[in-house]
Amino acid sequence: MNHKRFFRFTLLARRLPPKKAGIAGHAKRSEADSIAAGRLKHFPQDAAFLTYLGHSALERQHFDEAERLLGEVVKLQPANAIALNNLAWTLVKLNKPEALPYAQKANELR
Repeated sequence: MNHKRFFRFTLLARRLPPKKAGIAGHAKRSEADSIAAGRLKHFPQDAAFLTYLGHSALERQHFDEAERLLGEVVKLQPANAIALNNLAWTLVKLNKPEALPYAQKANELR
């Protein structure tokens, strides 16, 4: 994927309102998701991009998706305090008890 497509993805993703997608928003979200999937296929260990996608999912309140993406970031970067903290928050929103160790580790790293 070239940089122009990635830049287009970030522009599309940022324009989408969290809950008011509508038909036009759905088409843009679909295009953004397609571009993201292509990028992840070629760069599955791009922690920065996974972090961006995880935070985007968190903002949209797609907590299962955020858990998966931020979990990947933590596997790649176990000392990433921001990813650990946001993963902990995501797990709290999902009522999962394993949130506390992630929050504690994030706090230790700060």
